[in-house]
Amino acid sequence: MLLDPDTGIEPKKAGPKHVKVIEIQELWEVLSQGDWLVLYQHAFRETNWRETTRERFAEACGVKEEEVKTFEAGEIAWDVAFFAANRR
Repeated sequence: MLLDPDTGIEPKKAGPKHVKVIEIQELWEVLSQGDWLVLYQHAFRETNWRETTRERFAEACGVKEEEVKTFEAGEIAWDVAFFAANRR
C-alpha cells in the first residue's frame, strides 16, 4: 500500500497535505502478513529530515527503525524519499 500525501508525514501540526500518524497506524493494522506500507516524503526544513521521517514512520508502524527501508534517487530528486516497512 502506498501512502502518497502531498508532502508526507505530519509535522507538529498536520494539514490536509499530510498523512497523520494515527492514519498510518490504522492502515498498518489492517495489512496482511507480508504486505508492505510505503510512505512518500517530501523534504522539510530540517537537514536530517530523512532520519526524522524514518524514526516517526517506524514508530507509527510499531517496527524498529532499522527495519524501515529508504529509497531515494538524489540525482533525480534530492528532496524526495520513500520509506517502506514490511508487515511480518
